[in-house]
Amino acid sequence: MIWWHLFNPEDRILLSRKNFKASCNTIEEIGDNYKKPAIREIYEKIWGLPSFKLRTNRKDRIVLPTKTRASKEGNIDAAGVDTSVTGLHYERLWNDDVITIEDKTSPAERQDTIRYLEEQKNLRNPGGAINTVGTPWHKLDAWSTTGDPLKYPLGDPRVNIPGFTKEYIDELKRGLTAATFASQYLLELIAEEDRIFPDPIYGDWPEALEPIAFLDPAFGGANCTALAMGGEYRGQLYARGWVWPMDVTTLYTKIVTLLERYKNGTLHVETNADKGACARDLSKLYPAIEEVNETTNKHVRIVAYARQHFLKLLFAKDTQPEFINQIVDYEEKKEPDDAPDALAGLIRAIGVGEPNIEDRYPE
Repeated sequence: MIWWHLFNPEDRILLSRKNFKASCNTIEEIGDNYKKPAIREIYEKIWGLPSFKLRTNRKDRIVLPTKTRASKEGNIDAAGVDTSVTGLHYERLWNDDVITIEDKTSPAERQDTIRYLEEQKNLRNPGGAINTVGTPWHKLDAWSTTGDPLKYPLGDPRVNIPGFTKEYIDELKRGLTAATFASQYLLELIAEEDRIFPDPIYGDWPEALEPIAFLDPAFGGANCTALAMGGEYRGQLYARGWVWPMDVTTLYTKIVTLLERYKNGTLHVETNADKGACARDLSKLYPAIEEVNETTNKHVRIVAYARQHFLKLLFAKDTQPEFINQIVDYEEKKEPDDAPDALAGLIRAIGVGEPNIEDRYPE
């Protein structure tokens, strides 16, 4: 954008990201670059401005001293799928990751993104351009409406990223589900019919709900620490969850803070990996801890509890996307599988009924 405005000083550019805050962060970074001596020197030589200074330098807008046309738009404006841009007009619209992991598991999110990109067609001035970059997440996400985009997957001879050695790529594969690696790095979608879990159903988390929680702790390596939280309120089951690619011993304060924020009751802690050390540590910080020693096969546990009751759950709308992503991408004997394991433990702890093989895969 800095380069473009050297030669097109009147052009107005709309920068969009998934949410307004993320877009503002980018605008602020651009503003910081405009303060560098090299930029001032370039503008002095090209435009004859000995004291280059931005006319407007806000978190959501930049206006250059070379812009002479009066308009309600800046040279660079920030926007998100969650903001209104009706009535504005731009020469260029740049969408940087407006299609994200949220679009993978939320039909409502997919429709919001599609509507936003459709609305942009009314914002583009004649001769202008709309550019969108990002990752495919779902067969019905907004990429399905944009035509056939150029693709530069990992391994393409046109792509040479320093540091992406075979060892580093193998490390990435170990830390991501197969579907996520395919989406982010190969720009491919794994067939949804191969999935065990369907898309989740989202709803509002009742203020009066006092949930319980289940913790699947990790102790280094490729595993994640997963926390699932939920309960029953007026006959409806609710859930939310988090995953962190971190050792649980670094997360004690964060976990307890979440438990207290949502008025949680008992925290059930899996003890298989550490013989209860994590549970004993947390009991010094949180009064209601119950140790759980798992004896059944993990896949059987996930299918019998998490999959069977999955469509009975309403997930909080702000559930961490990575938590849901691990669940919908789950495959037997493939990591990461911490989120579905924690969800299975939670459902069993809630006590919604024993698994029934006849309704394990409901229509």
